[in-house]
Amino acid sequence: MRHQGRITEWNNARGFGFITPSDGGERVFIHATAFRLGNRRPRPGDFVNYSLSRDENGRARADHATYCVCRSARTARLADSRVGVVVAGLVSIGALSAISVGGWVGKLPLVVPTTYLICSLGAYFHYRKDKAAARSHSWRSEEVALLTWGLFGGWPGALVAQHQFRHKIKKVDFQICFWISVALNCLGLAIVWE
Repeated sequence: MRHQGRITEWNNARGFGFITPSDGGERVFIHATAFRLGNRRPRPGDFVNYSLSRDENGRARADHATYCVCRSARTARLADSRVGVVVAGLVSIGALSAISVGGWVGKLPLVVPTTYLICSLGAYFHYRKDKAAARSHSWRSEEVALLTWGLFGGWPGALVAQHQFRHKIKKVDFQICFWISVALNCLGLAIVWE
C-alpha cells in the first residue's frame, strides 16, 4: 500500500530525515536509499509517495519513495486565470447577445449593438496594448482612457482582456472605477431600452 506525506526534517549530511504522513499518525523515517539512484536529494517541504515498512526495532520506515508532482503556485495562478477568462467570456457573450437581440427585435436602435461591438473590440485591444507596454516599460495609457472604453459600451471586451492578460484585476481602486463605469453604462442602456 502506498502512502503520501511531506518531508518535514532532512539531514543532508547524514542522508536521512522524517516524513509527516498526510493522513496523520506517527512520523516516518526515510533514508536517501529509499529513492531511486539518480534522483535528487530530498528537501524539507517535498511531498513524497512511499511504501511503509518497519525497521528491526519496529519503527516506521519509508521504502520505494517517489516525489509527488504537485501543482506549483504559478500553475495554480494560471488555472485560476483560465477560469476567470471563461467566466468573463461567458458574461461578455451573454451581455453582447442580449444587446444584439434587443437591436434585432427593435427594442434598441441598431446603432447600440454596433457601438457595443466596436467599443468592446477597441477596449480589448487597448488593454492588450497597455499590458504589453507595462511589460516592456514603455509609454502607458491613462487609466481614464481604459475606463472610457467601458463607459461607452466596451466593458464586455475590457472584462475579457483584464482576465486574459491579467491586467488591472488586482488594482482595487481601478476595479471600483471600472465597475462604476459598467453600472453607469448599464443604467444608460436601460434608459434607451424601450
